[in-house]
Amino acid sequence: MNRKIVTVGITGVLSLGLVFASTSDILADSNGISFFKTPQTEEQKQSAEKVNKNMNEFRNDVFSEFYSNFNLPKRNFTRKTMENIYNNKDEKYKSLGLVVRSIMIKQTPGDIKPYVFINEKSGKGYILEKKSDGQNKVYFIELKSQKWQITETKKGNGTKMEPDLK
Repeated sequence: MNRKIVTVGITGVLSLGLVFASTSDILADSNGISFFKTPQTEEQKQSAEKVNKNMNEFRNDVFSEFYSNFNLPKRNFTRKTMENIYNNKDEKYKSLGLVVRSIMIKQTPGDIKPYVFINEKSGKGYILEKKSDGQNKVYFIELKSQKWQITETKKGNGTKMEPDLK
């Protein structure tokens, strides 16, 4: 029995070490898109630029569809990346992270990571979720007693979109 505990303990420590060692190579651009290594060769740089360009176009297509289908306000709303939300120690961001998490745990493979927009002054915002089947969901959120809460959800049919990562 003691051997099993020692083996499990050593395996756990080694696994943790590998996780920490591998995460040191992860970088993120200003849009929150993560890469495991900085491109070194010209070919890698061109490939990374193409992927970034395609992802930006894809993201803009998603945003355009939501704005036109739901008539969402753009003015005074700031997009918050997952890093902005989860790395912020402010209590209201912790609650925003919990709201986003509650949406993400219901997602299925192929769904697009939610996009979060908030207006700090008004304490209002919305979260855009694009489902793999094309369905669009908007979660309207509001800051009440220093905690973000979903106040309304709207659904609509949209275009099934697949990013061109090649």
